[in-house]
Amino acid sequence: MDDQNNSDNKRKAIARTHPAISIQSDSTNVKFNKNGGAYTRGSPISVDRKARVAQLYLDTVENEGKCTSRHLAGLAGVSNGYAAKVITEVKQKGFITDPKDIIKAGYKKQTTGVGSRTRRRQEAEHQQNSKTQEQPQKLSSKSAQKRQQKLNQGATMSSTKRSRPDAEDPTKTDELQLGWSDKQRRILTANGKAAEYYTAERGFPFSENELPHYWLSRGDKALWETFSKWKQESHKGPSSSVSGHQTPQVVGAWKRPLFYGGWEHSSNETEHVFNVQTNTLFVDLRLPVTRLTKARAAAVSSPLEKLTTGHELRVFARQHCFAGFSYTQSADAAVGVSKTTSSGFDQVCARHHWIDWNYVGAPRNRPNKWWIELQPNSNSKTECETQEMPQQWKEWAFATDECGQQYYCERWERLSSLNASSSPLHQRAVLALHSPGGIIVVAHNHFNFCLGQSVGDHLPSTDKTSLTEIVDDFVAQGEFDKARQWLGRIRGGHGTVSSGWEIDAAIEFWMEGQPFWSRETVELKCSRHQKEEKSWWESCTVTWNEQQWQLFECNLESFEQLQEFFDLSFSPTVE
Repeated sequence: MDDQNNSDNKRKAIARTHPAISIQSDSTNVKFNKNGGAYTRGSPISVDRKARVAQLYLDTVENEGKCTSRHLAGLAGVSNGYAAKVITEVKQKGFITDPKDIIKAGYKKQTTGVGSRTRRRQEAEHQQNSKTQEQPQKLSSKSAQKRQQKLNQGATMSSTKRSRPDAEDPTKTDELQLGWSDKQRRILTANGKAAEYYTAERGFPFSENELPHYWLSRGDKALWETFSKWKQESHKGPSSSVSGHQTPQVVGAWKRPLFYGGWEHSSNETEHVFNVQTNTLFVDLRLPVTRLTKARAAAVSSPLEKLTTGHELRVFARQHCFAGFSYTQSADAAVGVSKTTSSGFDQVCARHHWIDWNYVGAPRNRPNKWWIELQPNSNSKTECETQEMPQQWKEWAFATDECGQQYYCERWERLSSLNASSSPLHQRAVLALHSPGGIIVVAHNHFNFCLGQSVGDHLPSTDKTSLTEIVDDFVAQGEFDKARQWLGRIRGGHGTVSSGWEIDAAIEFWMEGQPFWSRETVELKCSRHQKEEKSWWESCTVTWNEQQWQLFECNLESFEQLQEFFDLSFSPTVE
């Protein structure tokens, strides 16, 4: 009986200290008020229910040394499950002394996210209320001080959680989306200093024709003549004594789990990247996960018309897709670079862009050039593959920073070629096609496409240096139609061949879920006398919607295999 009286006395003490909290006695069916008296059963929790239950839990732990969920449920008049949930959340957020602090750290009445302005207002009001109190609240014990320290840690953790792209705060999501392109630029350019690193004096010389937009600015004819020349000179093997393009050791379809440089990074949690590389051509697609997710547009002449606000147009501009030729050499063949710098790398690659989402007429001032480092002992192959292939590799900046380190790195992982409907032919095929309208690349059951205007002469004159600048400027002027004209220049996307060429990711998101092309719109042609020759595919064309696409590269053995490849892709089997 004495033990029961002691327990009730502790509860009375808690009630006097915290008048807003009602506490239920174990021995009776009543509750104590702040004077220790009894009153009839009613709602034991005030307005901020979760915050009060959390505070009751903290105080009970401090006074009694422990508090189980069953104990807390009895004290607060809530279910055992609700009490357990509150205890778990309090432990995750840290011990908190003030109910207002509990609310600020995440125990909000709202069931949806709170915008950054609302959150700042709440915090300002809390700080003002604290200042106007006659006596500032003091931490009464070492345990309370520890709780306050954990509060600070919990607030930091909560802020980190809210910064995730899938957080409930829509304002934060908008900030992440609109800042995506700038963040990618900062990492890729060492915050604008990269051009300073590419000098002969620092050991990183380059020629003008290595710049990514050099051949693009020379026109289609000169560009494709050069690309074809590089293709004819290409060779396999590690020899650095042979001049010309060397077959990349990273042929395939890749995702990018990590991109970092300086003190920033991004990952596959913030963007979806699909990089398809053949022996010659590439298409690289990069889509932030916070992109617009409107339903597919239909029954309009241009789906871009569905984007009716300036904000939507600005968000749509924050994507990227580019395509061209990856000129690759042995790392030892890099001109003007010391052996110490190239040591440890397998190859060096310079990409030359033909179509570029972000190119608006202002060429890049340094090469898109980087080292390839293959993961040791990561090669593997499936039954349908003729040779082992690396499963992971790193792309390192060609030049180094002031500390002698490559200023950015991208880690790439191979996308699986296997699924329920993929055939061995799909899994090993590597194709590249081009036309005046774009590039299509296929590698191990994955395909990327980049279609649209390619040459600077086709673009309206502008003094801006990027697509995002142009769109932001037109939006600020209220000229949405002009912004849409720029945004409609290029189409890009990714999908798998064995799915019937279904697009699963695209710049124009309303294309997702639709087939890239169909049996009815595609026709294959090949000169009969070259079908059995080594380069039989050079005389092959694919006609799609009355436009001819030249087969630039193909690893299949005959025209019949190419026909089988397309027949199988247009007749996917679903298990």
